[in-house]
Amino acid sequence: MATPASARMERCILWYLPLAYGVCFFLGSLLQLHYFVLNDWDFSYFLTQPWRIAQGLDWSVPFAFESNGPFWAHHFTPLSLLLAPLFKVFPSEYTLSCLHAASVTAVAFLLPRLVREIYGRDTGDGRWLWTAGCLLLLFFFYRPFITAWSRQTHFTTLVSPFLALALLCLHKRWTAGAVLCALMICLGQERASVAVFGLGMYACLLLGEKKLGLAFCALSAIWFFGSTQLLLPLLRQYAGLLNTPYVMMARIDPLADWPQKLQFLFWICAFSCFLPFCGKKALLCASCALPNLGMALVSGTSGMYDLKGQYEDLPSIFLLLSMAYGMSWLQRKLPAKQWRRIFLAGSCLYWLVALPSNSGWYNPLLTSVRLLASPQRAELDRLNEEIAPLRRTLPEGIALYAQSGLGPRMALHAGRSLLHARLLQKPLSGTVIAISPLCGDYGLQVSPAEAIRLADAHKDLVNIYDSARLRVYASKDVLEAEPMFRHRFRTATH
Repeated sequence: MATPASARMERCILWYLPLAYGVCFFLGSLLQLHYFVLNDWDFSYFLTQPWRIAQGLDWSVPFAFESNGPFWAHHFTPLSLLLAPLFKVFPSEYTLSCLHAASVTAVAFLLPRLVREIYGRDTGDGRWLWTAGCLLLLFFFYRPFITAWSRQTHFTTLVSPFLALALLCLHKRWTAGAVLCALMICLGQERASVAVFGLGMYACLLLGEKKLGLAFCALSAIWFFGSTQLLLPLLRQYAGLLNTPYVMMARIDPLADWPQKLQFLFWICAFSCFLPFCGKKALLCASCALPNLGMALVSGTSGMYDLKGQYEDLPSIFLLLSMAYGMSWLQRKLPAKQWRRIFLAGSCLYWLVALPSNSGWYNPLLTSVRLLASPQRAELDRLNEEIAPLRRTLPEGIALYAQSGLGPRMALHAGRSLLHARLLQKPLSGTVIAISPLCGDYGLQVSPAEAIRLADAHKDLVNIYDSARLRVYASKDVLEAEPMFRHRFRTATH
């Protein structure tokens, strides 16, 4: 029989704490986008595709990896089609930010419910409440997953709650729900389908569902290799990119950077408090993360194993659950007073160590404080005011090239592409260009000041707006064809 105190604690863990986290996730995500923290690369890729589908256009994204034009065969992302109606109703870049915040929040809500299932709904001595509460406290600073939130761009993160929900369905023996969630994971991206293999391992190793587990493993293998070895190469040929393999295949190098890869594995274990090694079930659960982590270990791309990107979002679900299994093992091995002291002290120590170490954009609370206290905040607010009229007044059919840091805020224009320095050294027509000294040089190849110098010297460009925060240029033929464009833009700005 649950006491009033345990009932209050259960409501706090199941509802109030995840809700508080959700507020932080949403606030941090929206502030990141509003204050130009996000760059053009992946955010605009996953934003533009569903928006273009909603507009009745193709699946293109606003930049290319191997060519100079829009490209749509870099990843296999059927989820874009499912998201298109949402972008039809809410055609805004903030829609993707809200989706990512909602996805991470959903994981926070599902995590304690998974812990309760692991314990078999045993509420007699409150052990599951202690484990769920401590795990939620660690979750807010759990670097492998929170870093994916800070990127707030990837469909793999959008489908991470479906992985947690699939695990919950497996525990409850809801096979149909687990299968539906597995299919949703596959739709996210070809890399996401690898997590379904881990789901199958979990069903086999921890729940004894061998037939279902093998079916998930088969689905994962067929989907991943079918996407990467058959479908994407065909799509790339159709896009005019002959003899160019799936991009991740070109980066396979198992022997590269082994000291860094071993350090990556060490930090995964350290952020998990080495709890995956506490008992057989914890270790088996952590092994379910190996299919996804193995992609990083065979890669020669350091971004996949530096804990600064999005590649640990899906395996983190298994790692977090392995921590719950490890805590359960400790509770069985230690006296109640002892494990309670260890859990409480360990959670406090984790926060004390993690708080200053999350110095980048890796935590929503620190990110929000940092942005709201930024000395550049007033200038960035003014920049937001200046780019809004450009979006409203830009004629259709015009090619808009935006600096990477501006790109996510200007992505929803059919002719929008990523600006790079090489473009400013070519003849230009039908073009508008936007550059801001406040938005960095990521993807630009030169400093913003140098890009402005190149644009000022370009014989085909005319400077139509000049402030300390924003430069806008239009090619001469645009001004001839749209003589009122400059007037409308300047009037709207002032």
